[in-house]
Parts: sequence; C-alpha cells; structure tokens
Amino acid sequence: MPFIEIHVKERLDPSRSDWFQGMKIEAISPDETRLSGEMPDRSALYGLIAALSSLGLTLISVDVADQCRGPETHLSN
Repeated sequence: MPFIEIHVKERLDPSRSDWFQGMKIEAISPDETRLSGEMPDRSALYGLIAALSSLGLTLISVDVADQCRGPETHLSN
C-alpha cells in the first residue's frame, strides 16, 4: 500500500481522523495541516481528495510514496 502525505492550507481537528479514512492529522502551522497514512489504492486517494475538496479545503500538495523506495510522485498546487 502506498504511503500518502497531503497538505491543506486550513487547520483540521485531529479528532476528525475518521472523516479522512483514518489518516493521521497533524498541525504544521496555524494555517496548515498534514494528513498522512496508507491508502489501499489510487481510487481511495482520489476519494479522499474529493472529500477534502467538497469541504472547501485548499490543497497544497499530495505526496505518494512506496514505503520501501521513498517518494514516487509529488503533486503541488
């Protein structure tokens, strides 16, 4: 399973992890949050990105990594 790291501009409540497919939620700064964790496949990732978008959150970046080899893909806004 690929490891995903997503940064959004807004601050999210870490207790809402269940809203985001169990991703770990960490405040990076007062106005930036990192969501991280494993995704079973790309369709799950796209679903998570759609959920973030439907909440009106500003996507900063998406990193997809194979845990063994390091970063594979980096998508930035």
